[in-house]
Amino acid sequence: MDEQPMTAAKTLARWCYGRGVDERILGCGEQFLKAAVDQALGRPAPAHLEHAPWQQTATVLRQRRDRDRDHQITPPPPAPCLPCAVAVDQCPTHAGRP
Repeated sequence: MDEQPMTAAKTLARWCYGRGVDERILGCGEQFLKAAVDQALGRPAPAHLEHAPWQQTATVLRQRRDRDRDHQITPPPPAPCLPCAVAVDQCPTHAGRP
């Protein structure tokens, strides 16, 4: 991610938040992280993803969750699973479910 790390982290956090993904994204495999970066930043992810932007993304997501709770804002519904959140379509397990 060649953008400034905090800008990239905020973009990734916004993308994750809108899809109902929380800090769980840190535990997923690099394949899902690359797909998330591809979609969030609108261009292919670099061959090797650094860990620091993901830590910053998780921090921004936690801050957003706390802000929502403090201001009684209902966040987007949680993603049924990370593959559903990252994929354009739902994963085979959740396809056809609301």
